[in-house]
Order: sequence, then structure tokens, then C-alpha cells
Amino acid sequence: MQSESLYVEILDESGQPCRHGEVGRVVVTDLHNFAMPLVRYVIGDYAEVGAACTAGRGLPSLRRVLGRRRNMVVFPDGRRHWPVTGFRQFASVARIDQYQLIQHTRDEIEVRLVSPAILGREEFQELGAIITDALGHRFRLRFRQMPGPLPRTSGGKFEEFVCLAQ
Repeated sequence: MQSESLYVEILDESGQPCRHGEVGRVVVTDLHNFAMPLVRYVIGDYAEVGAACTAGRGLPSLRRVLGRRRNMVVFPDGRRHWPVTGFRQFASVARIDQYQLIQHTRDEIEVRLVSPAILGREEFQELGAIITDALGHRFRLRFRQMPGPLPRTSGGKFEEFVCLAQ
């Protein structure tokens, strides 16, 4: 992180700083914007704290940026977790050019797939097993094969996982 210009904090749900390997909310303070200072601005993203920079300066780093809370899977008991879908394993079943998982309820996920071939029941079952294993829960999966590119948000981003469940 460019600590000379920004003070970036990764905070847990109780507002305490996260340690190396922990995931929390990204909170930013801009150190050079005097016209419109941003002090402890919660940008809405979550990130994992990385080890100190190895370039010799010891600056803090982020291991990965995970995205928004709305992109977290919600389990039936209310727990939230960053979704891992097993997408890399999809190639062992069929060519999938694009995918998107939309969680409509705490126990149902719609799986949208773009593939050049029409997929059959067996491929859907195999893909479902990969997704279930990756998510760590047996959600009801509803597959939809889509004809072309999946839509982006109004801001132009494509989200692989969208949670609409509360």
C-alpha cells in the first residue's frame, strides 16, 4: 500500500484492526486531499491483510481484495462467507465461457452459465457437485444456460457471485 498518501485500515466487525491473514472492511484516510478530506472512509470492500512488503520498506500490503459484502454467500444459519465456486474445475466437465451465481434465498442459488454447447443433465449434476463441494453446503442449485454474455452492473462491473438473500 502507498502509505505515504493513504492510511488504509482493515477492520473486523467490531472495528478492531485485522492481523495478517484476517479479512475485514477496508477503511481509508486520504492524507493529501485538503479540499475534501476523507477520514476513515468505509469504501464498502473487504480485503485480507498481507505480510509487510518485501521490497525493503516494510510497508503494509493486502493479500487480496475480496469485494463487497453483498457478494458473500449466506448460509441458512445466517453465517456469511466469501464464496469459492470451484470454477477452475468446471473445465473438466464442459467448456464454460462465463458463469454467475445468484443467491436468491438462504438455501437456493441460481447458476447462470454461458457455454458454446448445450449442456445436459449429467453436466449440470457434475457442475452442481463441484459448486456444492466448493461452497461447503448443499444449496438447491437452479441452472440456467444463457445465450450470450451475462449482464454487468450499471457501473460496468461483472460480479461472479451476487447475494440477494438476507
